Amino acid sequence: MRFFMVLVLTVYFIPCYTQSEKIDPEILDMIATGNRRSLNIMVSFDEKVDFELLKTTFLHQQVPVNQRPKMVIEALKSVAEKAQGPLLEACVNKYNRQISKLIPFWIVNKVFIECQPSIVYNLASLPGVNFISIEKGIMRLEEPTYVGTGEHERSPGLAEPGLYAINAHKMWELGYSGRGRLVYNYDTGVWPDHPAFNERFIGKRFPMSQSWIGYSSAVPTGEINSHGTHVLGTMTGLVEETNDTLGVAVKAYWIANDLVGTSVSSLPPLEAMIQAFEWALNPDNDINTSYDVPDVINNSWRWYDAPDQLHCGQGMVVDLMNAIEAAGIANVFAGGNFGPDNTTISSPQRINTSKVNTFSVGSVNANLNYPYPISDFSSRGPSQCEGSENDKIHPQVVAPGEMVRSAWGTNGYNTISGTSMACPHVSGAVLLLKEAFPFLSGDQLLWALFRTAVDFGESGEDNTFGNGLIDVFAAYEYLADVWQPADPFHPEWDLSVDLISGVEEGGVLCNNIIYPEIHYSNKGSSVIDSIQIKYWFSGIRDTFELMVTNELLPSEKTSIHLGELFLDESAQYELNVLAQIPGIETEYDLYNNRLKASIRKFNVIDIPFIENFEDSSFYNVWWLENPDRSVTWEIVSLTGHENNQMAGSMQFFNYSPRDKQIDKMVLFNVHLPETEETMLSFDIAYAPFLKNVSENRDTLRVKVYIHCDPSTSKVIYEKAGDSLITHNVISLNFHPQNPAQWRHETLSLQEFKGNDISVVFESVNLKWNNLYIDNITLDTFPMLSSGKIPDSPQDNHLVSIYPNPAYDVVRLFINASFKAVGTIRLLNTFGELIDERDVDFEEPVFWDVSRLPGGYYIFQISDNKYFKYSKGFVK
Repeated sequence: MRFFMVLVLTVYFIPCYTQSEKIDPEILDMIATGNRRSLNIMVSFDEKVDFELLKTTFLHQQVPVNQRPKMVIEALKSVAEKAQGPLLEACVNKYNRQISKLIPFWIVNKVFIECQPSIVYNLASLPGVNFISIEKGIMRLEEPTYVGTGEHERSPGLAEPGLYAINAHKMWELGYSGRGRLVYNYDTGVWPDHPAFNERFIGKRFPMSQSWIGYSSAVPTGEINSHGTHVLGTMTGLVEETNDTLGVAVKAYWIANDLVGTSVSSLPPLEAMIQAFEWALNPDNDINTSYDVPDVINNSWRWYDAPDQLHCGQGMVVDLMNAIEAAGIANVFAGGNFGPDNTTISSPQRINTSKVNTFSVGSVNANLNYPYPISDFSSRGPSQCEGSENDKIHPQVVAPGEMVRSAWGTNGYNTISGTSMACPHVSGAVLLLKEAFPFLSGDQLLWALFRTAVDFGESGEDNTFGNGLIDVFAAYEYLADVWQPADPFHPEWDLSVDLISGVEEGGVLCNNIIYPEIHYSNKGSSVIDSIQIKYWFSGIRDTFELMVTNELLPSEKTSIHLGELFLDESAQYELNVLAQIPGIETEYDLYNNRLKASIRKFNVIDIPFIENFEDSSFYNVWWLENPDRSVTWEIVSLTGHENNQMAGSMQFFNYSPRDKQIDKMVLFNVHLPETEETMLSFDIAYAPFLKNVSENRDTLRVKVYIHCDPSTSKVIYEKAGDSLITHNVISLNFHPQNPAQWRHETLSLQEFKGNDISVVFESVNLKWNNLYIDNITLDTFPMLSSGKIPDSPQDNHLVSIYPNPAYDVVRLFINASFKAVGTIRLLNTFGELIDERDVDFEEPVFWDVSRLPGGYYIFQISDNKYFKYSKGFVK
């Protein structure tokens, strides 16, 4: 069925203003004072989409909810392209030299520009331009009012009291768990590996570009604050190992961002915030799909606090919220933590274009006896936006938000308070209702929660409890009186890819072949008679297909081998698998048909090898293991270390908490020759923070694996506390300043000769002081030119160089096996001769290397008769 939509634009005609009337006075002041610095401006346009007409069209034409995002996007893009055309053309073709940034948006009719002040008047004169203002990032976190210590374990098999308070357990008894539904957590980021929800991150199945939109980090992390992790836990958290139920919808999937900062200095630019909402309408960048669009957006932030009516009836924020609502997405907000004496309701919570447009949630304490009291911190209304007394009521509803226990950190738990803790109870309730009624829009589900809320406080709707405490089961019954709910126990079709074995997720490959096996199951009620399986590597065009024609009965599990897959280059690989039922387009869960596995392939490294951390190739050669996704090995700048500008470091001083976290820096697949002794050497720098360093033992270990197998691990070096110190002067946040603060360490790898090994630098954090490592070198003691290996212990050290790494002058210690006079030649790594001299091997040999640039060099020593040796060193 095709749907036809008449696009109506609301055009605000304005008089023939002078250009200055279209420009923010703040910008005019900057121009008037001769400011020559580039400006970050936001250009607004007259035309808008009439969202009320659009929603009416959807209703009258009975447009399915899953088709609305595409139609909303097409309407928005049509308006934006027409309005912004003259400006974009001028910016690209006429003013390109004065513009350093140009970002057009379609979800709101705005263009963000960084430009020279000299062209602002010209831009204001272009057709369609309504106003030019300064771009300001003013989004803030709804700060929790109480944050616990982070140690909040609970006995297995229990659920949080707030979940019972909203009757989530009654939905679970009906079989609803949020299965096949998607939430977008708009917050401070998420620790994605937390056991409460790690398996349901969409990024485990789909490209990261449609799973995470990061401002501070390109990959999911909660390092800004565990606030977002806590919020997500309340929506979807379940620790299956202990059946510890934290969340409302424990089988729902999630996507997230880290757009919400915890301080003014960390606020993102306004353009980033808008981009994160625009992304929500089309995460996979394909308007013909809708499974990628979230069912609900959970917002634990506020944008604007001033006691005025900005963002009330019209403007960019209202347009943004209207677009989200029109696309069928429920948009839920924390109601604010300003208590009963607040003089303002923040934006966008203050918007009252409808009861459910920005669905604001207050907090009650569900740990106390029923009826639950309002939390002291929960913001009270009324909203300052115009309208009837009923229109001004704030919040819309309440939910448990005081002393709520949920996920915290990478694998912990915490109890905190705030309307940010109440809000996800409502978003989780939306996910349960969406599973039961997938054909209903977000605003329909929110209306159901609003109308069935349990009245608290004054009779009827009020400015403390809103319309009352949500009851998700009552909302379900309200909707079930009109619509037939989905059967969660007997879905007709649901094919699930459960596991890719033979490829360790996030693992390491030290050979050229993987043997993947795909495990899949039938979670529906119908017999599947054929399955099409596609698999491919991300970034590689080739897609492989196979057809499985064996019947798969309901609840049956099976697997299929993909055979040998060859990986030649040293790189990061991502194997993607998609299983589909031919002829079936709609399944109960549209996300579990896909799965992916990442693996890092390392080619063999031959020695000599040196790592001086002077360029970014470090990240291509080494493997970092950072289990807590916090502080880990990194490259830092240096001063006073001769020609070395950079070093590897563990910044223990700022590594919180003090919890013996282990971080690893691993060099895989190093081939050691059979006929030579290999030495591992490195420089190290460490200083005490206080006198009793032994009681706070930051530790460095060096381990060796055979091949890539950690089970063969052997510790060949371990120093901690006092023994780690190289500069015995108490130092705050230690940063080495001169060569005397370093120590050179040398370790024999003789017992591993002839093997391919992995070298592991392992740190243990006790938050004492910073550790630095530089000039990691693997090199051999030279063999005799005859091919023989020296037998006697003293002959194992025919030539030694000190210091190594070298700075100004090196001394060569030459074994007595060399007789009389010989020749020493100094070569670079290309074998080019730098210097040559005749020497008496019975006399000390000193060599000035002060003028050499930093790098790796080789001394070639010959007695001009029987012996010829090579020995490398680092400058």
